[in-house]
Amino acid sequence: MAGLCRKLARWDAEAVRPYGVSTEDVMAIFHPETSGGGLARSSAPDAMAFIARSENQPAGCLAFDRFDDERAEVHKFFVDESFRGRGLAVP
Repeated sequence: MAGLCRKLARWDAEAVRPYGVSTEDVMAIFHPETSGGGLARSSAPDAMAFIARSENQPAGCLAFDRFDDERAEVHKFFVDESFRGRGLAVP
């Protein structure tokens, strides 16, 4: 999960660079150093994380925290570039 979160952070940083947002700002605000490992140790008791695997390799991740019995907030959603286009993120 931590590795996928780091790849997501790099993707985020590249995506916002044309808008003048620095990589350092993206990493500090949206992806603190504890993003990957800290997610697994989240203090939110209902937080969940899933890892999609393809060919026995981690291909993507989804993490969310429940608001209540009917609603949740997505915290992370990422499919590694090498696995995109294969339908991994399609239910």
